[in-house]
Amino acid sequence: IAGQVDQFLSQNGPFNSKDLIAVMVGLHDVQAQYNRLQNEPGVSRDVLIAGVQQAGNELGAQVVRLTNLGAKVVVSTIYSLSLSPFATGEELAHPGDGRATLLDQLTTEYNKALRLKLNEVADGGHSVGLIQSDELVLSMVRYPPNYVLNNVTEAACNVALPDCNQTTLVPLAIDSYGAYWLWADDTRLGAAGQSRVAGLAVNRVRTNPF
Repeated sequence: IAGQVDQFLSQNGPFNSKDLIAVMVGLHDVQAQYNRLQNEPGVSRDVLIAGVQQAGNELGAQVVRLTNLGAKVVVSTIYSLSLSPFATGEELAHPGDGRATLLDQLTTEYNKALRLKLNEVADGGHSVGLIQSDELVLSMVRYPPNYVLNNVTEAACNVALPDCNQTTLVPLAIDSYGAYWLWADDTRLGAAGQSRVAGLAVNRVRTNPF
């Protein structure tokens, strides 16, 4: 993220008060820490938690930086990977090991560190609008009919992203083009979930005192 900001500034010059930046980062940070369980046998869960806390803090620092440079920012929490098909697979592969619980804890700690760092934004809500994708996706999983969903547990894509399209879905999702499925693949939201997150962002932009 820091590199992307540097590149933008070098190519486009400084931000101004009419520049709006959308930020949703962190799923890969959580996965990277979780994957250490396999890559670093014996690593403690406290170490993994410290890793996501650092990542959340670092993202928050970049949001503070952007606001200090004059931009307005809409930033989102990340949804819990414990709700994803990936977590279901990990639970089956490691029965009794609490893998979904760990994924939820890592996500929660990442979001907490991010939100804590956002307290350092000089102009508060006049510069940053927060959207809570974690709460949204949790609600979608718990109450699918409220969001016109009929599958919140499986991935709709039959091939890896970004090559998945309306013709490469699993058989049960083809008729609806995946419109009623929450997940595109094991960790990423499909069109229905993405559009709901986008709706949160648009609403925040309209209601925030920028």
